[in-house]
Amino acid sequence: EELALTPFVRYGLAENLTVFATAPYRQLEPEYGENVDGMGDATVGFDLVAWQDIFDYPYIIPHVEIGLPTGDEDEGLGAGNATVTGGISAGTIVEDVWHFIADVGYVIDDSDDKGVEDNNHGYIAGSLVLDLSKEFALLGEIKMTDEKSNNSEDSDYPVIFDGGFSYKASKDLMVN
Repeated sequence: EELALTPFVRYGLAENLTVFATAPYRQLEPEYGENVDGMGDATVGFDLVAWQDIFDYPYIIPHVEIGLPTGDEDEGLGAGNATVTGGISAGTIVEDVWHFIADVGYVIDDSDDKGVEDNNHGYIAGSLVLDLSKEFALLGEIKMTDEKSNNSEDSDYPVIFDGGFSYKASKDLMVN
């Protein structure tokens, strides 16, 4: 089992371009062995609002993210190498408060982790955001990936559930 608390900061560089960063704190409870906790792999990336309807919905946002090897690989908290993720999100807003978002992407990871030659993998995700006010929102996401959980042939593909909240501190700064 794994629990990750991941602060997410987004800052607007221009009207349609943002930079973001994450710094996860992870807790791992393996079936065998001791529990581990500590800093995971941090990320930095960019979002570009490539297209948006005149009324702000729907929208298309390509994004790129670089994973930095800041987590302890020996403890299972990090990958031990940098990764690059590219993807595209498409979303819409309903009733001015419900955001429905679909996201697809691909992770480039050339490490020899998990006993496989190529760790590159794709993912698909769906998110729901509920605006509680102009500053606060609740977030939920489900993500499925074609990355195997471990190196055995009969292992499952991971499904990741994320949830949290967002605070828009100013026009240009958001913290999740």
